Amino acid sequence: MTFVTILNSYKMYKNNVIIEDIDSDGKKDILFGSYEDDDADFSGNVWRFDNKGNVVWKRHVGHKVYFGGKLHQNHFRVWQICVVDLDQNGQNEIIQIAFHFPEEPVCIHISDVYGKLIAEYWHVGQFNVVDFLDINNDGVDEILLGGQNNEYRNAVLAILDYRLLQGCSPQTPTSEFYPDSLASGTEMFYLRFPKTKFQKPGPTYRDKILTIKKRKNGITAVVTNQYPNKNWSYPVTAGLICYDLNKKMELISDPWFGDTYKSLLIDHFGFEPEPDDYQRILYWDGNNWIDKPTVNRRWKKLKEK
Repeated sequence: MTFVTILNSYKMYKNNVIIEDIDSDGKKDILFGSYEDDDADFSGNVWRFDNKGNVVWKRHVGHKVYFGGKLHQNHFRVWQICVVDLDQNGQNEIIQIAFHFPEEPVCIHISDVYGKLIAEYWHVGQFNVVDFLDINNDGVDEILLGGQNNEYRNAVLAILDYRLLQGCSPQTPTSEFYPDSLASGTEMFYLRFPKTKFQKPGPTYRDKILTIKKRKNGITAVVTNQYPNKNWSYPVTAGLICYDLNKKMELISDPWFGDTYKSLLIDHFGFEPEPDDYQRILYWDGNNWIDKPTVNRRWKKLKEK
């Protein structure tokens, strides 16, 4: 199989094709991840092609997994591929993010340029945003993932140290979302943001991170909701609530609000947003949710070894 063969019969997605010199040999490479709702065998694969279109390697993201006693079949769709030198050693890492069909979980593979798996992480709920930033100033970029957790229906931010990464997002052990055979996750940070005032009833509509804006000493996380309008008749994806966080994930100012959110609250409820209603970010400490900024103790334990 060559890249041309796939190209002639497949609809391309903007985030799952990379064309660049990934191993610094002076020649362009092609990374392609398949995203297909109707073909589980084809979907979820990542190929590396050389500059002539020949296969260098192929790997699959995801596998059969049980959550809450329910089997999730091996049908994953590669949504995004990123090529980044996370540890600044001159050799790139490849981040591959794949969504399960039809809903959850998400599987994230991190490999080297030769296709060797470095780390795998699972998450209950999709990620909409991925970025990179050295959070603890050790010279290695962490992976910043913003999205939603399908159990809690909150917007969430996961910060991952790829060198110590394993397991799955924090879920309630008695819920249908709890992973039966995956270890507890070793995220550096995992944040749950307060819910917006607009959330359509039902399990499929959730808050999510719309964007992550990097700043010199931290980030701004922008939370939105899929349907922040009274009649739930159409989706609105405008930025609603903005959180300024330093690198310790401390809230450094009151949450501030987009004009869309202000006008929606006034129109539908007759009041403007109050910052105090949105202060209580929850942090996963490895065992419990707490309301003070903290790292995951499971990550910290591995870091101290």
